[in-house]
Amino acid sequence: PVAARLDGARLVFSTPRQRVAPGQLIAFYDGDDPEVVVGSAVAASSFLSALMQFISYSLGMGAVILVLTLSVALFKEGLLIGRFRRVMPYVQKATAAFVTLAGAYIVYYWLVQGKLIQTLAAS
Repeated sequence: PVAARLDGARLVFSTPRQRVAPGQLIAFYDGDDPEVVVGSAVAASSFLSALMQFISYSLGMGAVILVLTLSVALFKEGLLIGRFRRVMPYVQKATAAFVTLAGAYIVYYWLVQGKLIQTLAAS
C-alpha cells in the first residue's frame, strides 16, 4: 500500500512512484481503517482505452448471457428444465431470504465496520 490523494481525477502519490501500468487495478482504502475499501478503478492510458476495456467486458458478459439463454431455449424440454420447474415454487422464497440477509449484512457492515455509528454519534 502507498499513501496517495485524489486531485480531481488525478491520483497523486505521497512519494514519487513510477507510472501505474495500464490495466492495473487501483484500490482506495479508508485512511482510518485499512480494511475498508472505499473505491477502486482500473488504470487506463487514455479515455479511449478505458472505454474499450468497458466495451470488451460488456461484450464478454453479454456473450455468456447469450449462450445461457440460447441453451435454455434450445433444450427447454431437457432434463435440466424439468428439475428447474420442480424447484421454481421455492425460488422466490429462497431469493427473498437471501436478499434480506444480504441487506442486513450491508447495514451491519456500514454501521459497525464502516464506523457509521461512531460518525453519527460524534455529530
